[in-house]
Amino acid sequence: MKGGTYQMNKIVLIILLALTMTACANKKIMVGKKCAIDDDVAGYENTKTITSSWIWFVEKDTDWSGEINKENCID
Repeated sequence: MKGGTYQMNKIVLIILLALTMTACANKKIMVGKKCAIDDDVAGYENTKTITSSWIWFVEKDTDWSGEINKENCID
């Protein structure tokens, strides 16, 4: 029975990988700690929100190097 479970796990993994690749066809993946700064969040003046992540999914057609980079990270 153990072999059947292994085969099922492989099939599920392949299906999930195929769906992920299809969904990300027009995306670019940026890897490494990078941060983005959003000014005046939710209508409040003089506020900044810093979003940091190790993996970013962004549009391929846009240059994100100005908005998402290591220099925006505080720590």
